[in-house]
Amino acid sequence: MTKLISTGVGAACTVAAALSLASPALAAPLVVTAPAGDMVVQKISFADLDLASAEAQTALNSRVSYGIRRLCYATTSFERSPRSGILLSHCRRAAWLQARPQISTAVGRAQMAASTGHSSVAAAAVITISLPLMTH
Repeated sequence: MTKLISTGVGAACTVAAALSLASPALAAPLVVTAPAGDMVVQKISFADLDLASAEAQTALNSRVSYGIRRLCYATTSFERSPRSGILLSHCRRAAWLQARPQISTAVGRAQMAASTGHSSVAAAAVITISLPLMTH
């Protein structure tokens, strides 16, 4: 089974437009896709942020937090039950375990580039989180 959250350019544009109006921290589009293998992938762009600043780092963390909430609701397939809260909690924990190292790398690269003019860390402008669909 494959679960698609947004499909096509129109849906991505609609989501991006809605997010950009909602908050500057959520200005970049969030893309959620589900490739074969019952995995859901969340990509969170930060290409528009200068992560050398604390304000931009806060904005990125807000984007990632929002993206993780969307991802976890997309990956959990359940009716409301006592176990649904447990599944969401496990999902959020697993997603943050993937996101935190990517955030640290991106911030470190930006700070190195700001202080030296270059960075030895490869550039990336997207945080990518992938989790399996969860059912109970």
